[in-house]
Amino acid sequence: MLKVYLGNFHPDLEDALCNYIISLKADDHLAPLAIVVPSIHLRSRLKIMFSSERRLDLINIHFYTFHTLSAKLYEERYGVINTLVKDDFFFEELLRHTIKTSSTVEDTFRHLSETRDGCSTLWKTIQDLKDARVDPDNLMEAIREGVFNEEDIERLSPLVLLYKEFLLRMKEINIMDYSDLPVIAAELVPTSGILHSFKEIIYYGFYDLTQVQYDLFRSVANHYPATLYFPLIEKMQAFEFARRFYEGYIQGMVPGKKAVIRLSEPVIMKSGAETTFPFGHISTIISTSGAEDEVLTVAKAIYKLVDMDGYSFSDFGVVSRDINDYGHLIKSIFDIHKIPFVSSACDPINRYQVTKAVHLFLSVPEGDYRRSDIIDLASSHFCRIETFCPDGVEPRPDIWDYVTRSAGISRGISEWERLDKYIRDGLVLNEKDEESAETHRISGDIITGLKNFVSSLNEDFDNLPEISSWDDYAERFEGLIQKYIAAEGFIIEGLYSIREFRLISSEVTLNEFIDTFKRMLENRYIPVSDNEVNGVHVLDVMAARGITCKVLFVLGMNEKVFPRNIKEDPMLRDSLRKVFEVGLGYKITEKLSGYDEEKLLFYLLLSSARERLYLLYQRTDEAGQTKVPSMYLNDIRKGFPVNEENIPRRTNEKFSVSEYFDYSLLIPQELSLRLISE
Repeated sequence: MLKVYLGNFHPDLEDALCNYIISLKADDHLAPLAIVVPSIHLRSRLKIMFSSERRLDLINIHFYTFHTLSAKLYEERYGVINTLVKDDFFFEELLRHTIKTSSTVEDTFRHLSETRDGCSTLWKTIQDLKDARVDPDNLMEAIREGVFNEEDIERLSPLVLLYKEFLLRMKEINIMDYSDLPVIAAELVPTSGILHSFKEIIYYGFYDLTQVQYDLFRSVANHYPATLYFPLIEKMQAFEFARRFYEGYIQGMVPGKKAVIRLSEPVIMKSGAETTFPFGHISTIISTSGAEDEVLTVAKAIYKLVDMDGYSFSDFGVVSRDINDYGHLIKSIFDIHKIPFVSSACDPINRYQVTKAVHLFLSVPEGDYRRSDIIDLASSHFCRIETFCPDGVEPRPDIWDYVTRSAGISRGISEWERLDKYIRDGLVLNEKDEESAETHRISGDIITGLKNFVSSLNEDFDNLPEISSWDDYAERFEGLIQKYIAAEGFIIEGLYSIREFRLISSEVTLNEFIDTFKRMLENRYIPVSDNEVNGVHVLDVMAARGITCKVLFVLGMNEKVFPRNIKEDPMLRDSLRKVFEVGLGYKITEKLSGYDEEKLLFYLLLSSARERLYLLYQRTDEAGQTKVPSMYLNDIRKGFPVNEENIPRRTNEKFSVSEYFDYSLLIPQELSLRLISE
């Protein structure tokens, strides 16, 4: 029997969960319990709340995310799954190969797959179909029976054929994505020894599920004692997204009204103002010029509150709609200010100079040894150019640039032979004249290093086979990259991951391998922080759901950022998605309903700040172009008095805002600038 608690995360759901755990452990403190949450960050929050804040006994309390629970049930029956589950990039490449090699795929998809984000867009659509457990044969039957109109059929039929072909390819090579695990796990629920061992299975914190997640949840709730803590305050506009899911999918599972406990009442503003986001304390709205000033202001505020008001770093949360947009800035600015932080942010590796050097290296033969590519690569700090220079001769990319221009080199390996003359004779920079008593000459030894570099590149690329296996190319390029570039570990790890494409095809052409390698460099991310550090919580809004903190900073409160700019899926329009859900019974969310989710996410953020709330937006970007504040800020202003702060764009003018740029808050470089300006 399912029991449901409805309310806001803080304090109602948190208090109710703690009290329920105490009651379940009252007779037997070793009673095994399972708690299932939607994210690893919420799992960490509950562990901290239980152990540090509430002093609860964690013995025999097992925490799972939806994915780890599915994996646990799979491994209980079948063993380890690591080699079967692949990431998004793998499936995008499998989709690209399917489109390229299938005779049933329309040219529209072939053209789309050749664009920069074409396969990524298609994969997201196919993911939605898989998450909803859409059966392609049933869908084709619905098309034949006239469920869809002629215009929809013309758009949908090619997609269904591609979807069916893609599922067959997945089955042939025996791989899964993350949505396949819950499907298998749901079938294993009734006979699971792990689930049978728990006194209670508690679900905490989700407000929406995909079809595959919902099927697993429903199977667990039908077979075992289960309790759900669901974030919903009825009659509040901000919870409309959660309300629709609750009424459509959860309410029917509850045996009666007595099994539903409502913990929270709608928040009514004392002023009587109508607002989507009522909350109970004063906030501060800060405008800045650019993202860097947003992060800098947050760093100053944290520094001050820790130093003067006694807060600890773990009392703070910094959240944005997509924290990856701020990850590199937060890392550099927080490190300078000695602020420890733990983050869900990841940095794209193509932001790093070493990645750009590898990309240049891979482009050399395609660009036909273009002069600018060679000079840029040789000039990179990560290029091992010194190994090609004669003993005792330092690399001189500046001189090489001059020499190659003087030699008229543009592209083509034959044009680089013109360097032989200058290696033999050197290059005179200026003739003797009345003002100059000496002639400046570039030694041939300096030019030799560049010629050796180009000749070695040409020889190594010429020695590569036109067709080979993924493993062979990966091994060869690992050696070449280490020969020419001082590569970071994440480059080699990414290269190693490409070996897995042997599952897609046994052989690949050299050009296809290089193109795949480049796409990998554009799609790979690395964490910006060590998750074991105890410090400021830097999260995106999805990871921050259900997590409370004393002081919260929300970055990026601009239009098309938060709320994000939501568009319909061009491959599967919302009108089709509605037919899927209402007419065919597949739970596939309409894209534009995401605006209601944005409202819910924002309200959950507002209510998670226990003492102070700061909302930051950019009035202009770094170049001075005007940006539009989020519409949510106007709602905040209507509902409660707010403090407003404007951070000047010019550095010397920032010092006038003593709240954030007082002498005591300045780092040495800023203090020097202030003393100079005064």
